[in-house]
Amino acid sequence: MSPVTPSALNKKAGQRGRIILLDGMNMVRRIYAACSRHSEHNALEQTLSRCTQTLNRVVKQHRPTHALCVFDGDQPNWRRDLLANYKISRKGMPSALKLGLEQIQEAFWQMGVDSLLSESDEADDLIATLSSKSCHHADVIIISTDHGFGQLLSPQVHQWDCFARQFLDINFYQQRYQLHPHQLPLFNALVGSNSHDIKGIKGVGAKTASSLLNRYTTIDALLRADDIPEKISLKLHEQQEKLHTNFKILTYRTEIPLGFSMSDIRYQRASHD
Repeated sequence: MSPVTPSALNKKAGQRGRIILLDGMNMVRRIYAACSRHSEHNALEQTLSRCTQTLNRVVKQHRPTHALCVFDGDQPNWRRDLLANYKISRKGMPSALKLGLEQIQEAFWQMGVDSLLSESDEADDLIATLSSKSCHHADVIIISTDHGFGQLLSPQVHQWDCFARQFLDINFYQQRYQLHPHQLPLFNALVGSNSHDIKGIKGVGAKTASSLLNRYTTIDALLRADDIPEKISLKLHEQQEKLHTNFKILTYRTEIPLGFSMSDIRYQRASHD
């Protein structure tokens, strides 16, 4: 499969719309962490400057017809109901950044990109919903380094790493995990995910999980298989409830009510750019 390139997508720009969906906290927190390592007293000011520079570079390269920056809510969500320790070890947003976040969002607004904030929905699910609803009539480019978005990739949905300045396409994921990216939720359900505080199936490591998923693509198929080593099969059956829960948590929702139309996020480049 040929790698995705910006020039290849730009050739289709006149045929379909193009929507960029920015994973807000993925970008902002990484930039803030880098800035605060060098100088804490003006980290927020530097973060604001670098965020606007990054956004400007993204819109110049990808030429969107629509754009939206999506931020996580602060309240516990449905995943915490399924797993009490979900993301329990993740550090909270630094207080200085939390106070300055509105300033960053305002700067994005001045650049023609609105922000979507939800009290209880995760940005992952909001972006997944937007991608699902938009990809029938537009190309979607998700701006994030989060490998969880690999599950959304299709000929119409792409992912761009704005730090490495490259597409994270199907070839990227296959080389990284030896799996199609659509299999990553089940792969991580098996091996666990430290970033989500999700424990995997005891006795199943990455090598075993990859081997299994190269033959079986669903939980039901894994549980029905009669050629899996008995020791592994027993572990899967004994922990199947955990496996189903993990998979549900790691699969993004695509049917969240949004309450706005695509015309509301049409990108209008700031006149001074």
